[in-house]
Order: sequence, then structure tokens, then C-alpha cells
Amino acid sequence: MFNLRIFSTKHNFKTGFLSKLLIILGIILIFISGSMYVLKLITKQFIIPQKTIESIFAFSIIFIAIGIILHFLYLQFIKLDEIARDIEENSEYCE
Repeated sequence: MFNLRIFSTKHNFKTGFLSKLLIILGIILIFISGSMYVLKLITKQFIIPQKTIESIFAFSIIFIAIGIILHFLYLQFIKLDEIARDIEENSEYCE
């Protein structure tokens, strides 16, 4: 009647990996924009435009936010997998 599809937390559409990657990339971009800003303050020259620093910082915040959301989804996938295993174990004993 229904096709049984088994999704485990090991094959979870790679949300865990993607969330960690985006968070790390966001942190790296924060360090880059911070170092560019400090370099701009120390040299007192306008080698790097302020808009560039602000846009890199904005992208870092976006990457970190998306990474946190994906990490939350990853944790929900893990909880859902545990619930599914409990239901499977209980249904085997009922039959």
C-alpha cells in the first residue's frame, strides 16, 4: 500500500555537514572583515572600501544564521529518527 522509505541520521541530506560548514565559513568571514577593518584603522588609508568590509560582515552573519537554522533541523532529524525507532520497536512487540 505505502512504499516504506528508510531515512537514517547518517543519510540526512547532509544537513549536519552543511550547518557546520556554513558556521565555520561565517566565522572565517567575520575574522576577515575584522582584520580588514583593523588594517584600515591602522594604515589610515582607504585601500579597502568601507562598503566591502560591511558586505563581507553581512554575508558572515547570513551564513552563521543559516548554519544555526540547519543545525536545529539536524537535531530535529536526530530526534525524529529516535522516535521512529521507538515506534518500530513497539509495533514489533504488538504484533
